[in-house]
Amino acid sequence: MLRHSRVLRFKFLSPTNYRPSRVSLIDQWHNERVELSLSGADMIETVKDYLEAREINIVSFGYLESNGDSGVITLDNFDKRIK
Repeated sequence: MLRHSRVLRFKFLSPTNYRPSRVSLIDQWHNERVELSLSGADMIETVKDYLEAREINIVSFGYLESNGDSGVITLDNFDKRIK
């Protein structure tokens, strides 16, 4: 049985002269975007911790590139916002 899911995208952002490594989390459903500092942490763990702190349940996740720099996260809730 297929379930209706909401999809978030995530993407690794390299460090610059002014900002550390971070991950961009994009929610097109609510037209929102947040940047999370990685500061040496694993990217998917950073995203998972951030969403769980907002009581957003992750159904699954997957990578779009073989290097793991971008991917998608599926959610079963359409109401909770990432900001």
